[in-house]
Formats: sequence, C-alpha cells, structure tokens
Amino acid sequence: MGECFEGQCLTAAELNAPGFRTNRLQYFASRLAAKKAVLKALGGDGKQPTSWHDIEIQRLPTGEPAVVLYANCQETAAKLGITKWLLSISHTPSYAAASAIAL
Repeated sequence: MGECFEGQCLTAAELNAPGFRTNRLQYFASRLAAKKAVLKALGGDGKQPTSWHDIEIQRLPTGEPAVVLYANCQETAAKLGITKWLLSISHTPSYAAASAIAL
C-alpha cells in the first residue's frame, strides 16, 4: 500500500494521527471501513462520486471515534436531518470492521 493511495483516502488530519504511525495497516483499514459505513448510512450507492476526504474519522480525547463531514457529505447529512453519529470501529491484524448509525 503506497502513500499515494493512503493520501487519496485519508485526510491530512487522519494521516497525522498517532495511530497511523504505530499500526499503519490496521489504522488505514479501520478508517476506510468506518468511512464506508458512514457513506452507506448517508445512502451512498457507489454511483455518486464522493471524495473520501469528505468524511473524516477523528478520535475524541475519550478514545471514542467521531465523524466529521465536509462538502457533499455534509450537505447530504443536513438534508437528511442527521445531527449525531454513533460509530464503532474494530480491527485485528487481519480484519477491520465498522458500523455507523446516523441519528
């Protein structure tokens, strides 16, 4: 996995997060799974072009993952009346999974 591909999928903040440096593959896989879960919760069908940079997964001081949306994704969430996200991320050395609930 090259830096070019990671840069296409992760925002600058995600690339500079401490977890990215320590467990690069697990961090990348879990963030990508979380972004896909958020996209599905927004009704994304894969046909509409969406930049992965429109979805950012942050980590709160408590360790809880948080969703921050930009551009088209932010507009879609506003149209749908989404004001809060519940996000769960899990990973092992071989697998990553995430679920997102839009409220």
